[in-house]
Amino acid sequence: MTSLLDTIWRTGDRDECAIKHIGHAAAAIIVGKRWTDGLDYETSGFTDQQWNDIQEAEAAAKNGDMLPDGRPSPWKGRDMYKEYTDQNRVKLQQQWEPIVDWVDEAGTEAFYDLVMQTNYFAYINSYILMNLKHGATCPEWGEHGEKSVGISTRKIRTFGKKE
Repeated sequence: MTSLLDTIWRTGDRDECAIKHIGHAAAAIIVGKRWTDGLDYETSGFTDQQWNDIQEAEAAAKNGDMLPDGRPSPWKGRDMYKEYTDQNRVKLQQQWEPIVDWVDEAGTEAFYDLVMQTNYFAYINSYILMNLKHGATCPEWGEHGEKSVGISTRKIRTFGKKE
């Protein structure tokens, strides 16, 4: 499972927040949604090369460059953005497919247990809570509630497996 998730991570922008994109998609699966329902943005970001290509096209547009077909260069950046978005969406679909197939066979609880053993566990419970707040159904093996924080009367929402 870790190597499948790592492959997905390498598809995206791999910035300091990239792990959260996998967490959002995994949390959606855990609450019975499609992985695409959990994406916090459509493509999981662009690779460094893709961003460089887009930025070079946009910089050329500022200099008044024209494309060979006579269109102004700003369209090249927009075309590249759409092309890369479509490419990444197809790639991500292919990469999530074996995970979804595995979850369909093994169940969401087994997937939760595995994800919690990877580097992608960090905010899974929070992302599950976000889904529950927006109408998703809590898995039968899970529970959510509130607990007190420190000596204050403040409570935080929690999610975890039933005891």
